[in-house]
Amino acid sequence: MMAEISKNLIFEERLLDYKIQQDGFTAQVWTPYEFYVNNKLSHSGNNAFSLVKENGAWKIIFIIDTRKVAVKK
Repeated sequence: MMAEISKNLIFEERLLDYKIQQDGFTAQVWTPYEFYVNNKLSHSGNNAFSLVKENGAWKIIFIIDTRKVAVKK
């Protein structure tokens, strides 16, 4: 649970790029990312967002991601 995580931890997700595919009122966004805990790379992967345009505004309807654990050196 998030309530049990130390307040001293710093989380940061860095989006490295993005690709958008759109067709009418639907879109798919692909974003490779790196995730850091206390400024140390924890893991990386890709986020994929499905969106739909409703009343002139884009809304995220689905999110999925991959995860590759960082190699310790």
